[in-house]
Amino acid sequence: MEDFPDFQRFFEEEPVSISEIAHKGNNQLFKIVLPEKSVLLKAYSARDVKNLNRGKSLNRGKNEFEVLSYLWNRGFREIPCPIDFFESDGVAIYSFETGKTLHAEEVGERDIRAAADFLVKLHKLPLEDRLNFGLATSACLSVSDYISVLDSRLKKIADYSPVS
Repeated sequence: MEDFPDFQRFFEEEPVSISEIAHKGNNQLFKIVLPEKSVLLKAYSARDVKNLNRGKSLNRGKNEFEVLSYLWNRGFREIPCPIDFFESDGVAIYSFETGKTLHAEEVGERDIRAAADFLVKLHKLPLEDRLNFGLATSACLSVSDYISVLDSRLKKIADYSPVS
């Protein structure tokens, strides 16, 4: 707990334990065990991405939290429940959902149907609401970052072989 002393200020109760979750991304994820429940603390990258087309900075953490809150309030339960967002700290608190990242060979028909159902629900949202969602941004901060992301995605597609 000594490694994460500032996290206490985000909770009314003192955390029982805090553990960092390893993942591929530019944000930090932590499982926070509180006396009554576990939550996910997401510390967003301090770098803001500049949206040159609109001439303003995008707050990816705020955008993500607002969209997830909107979806949660409309009955989406396939996502973590948004609990709180601390804009000045770039920190969001979500319900902690157990699970794991599936490898391609582990994905089955049930998973594909669940993903398709989720996309159908998103598509059925009122257009005027969808237009109010903030712009999505990539974590790329340079042209070379974009090229690396595209190369990685193309490699995954090229290397994919469906399991028969």
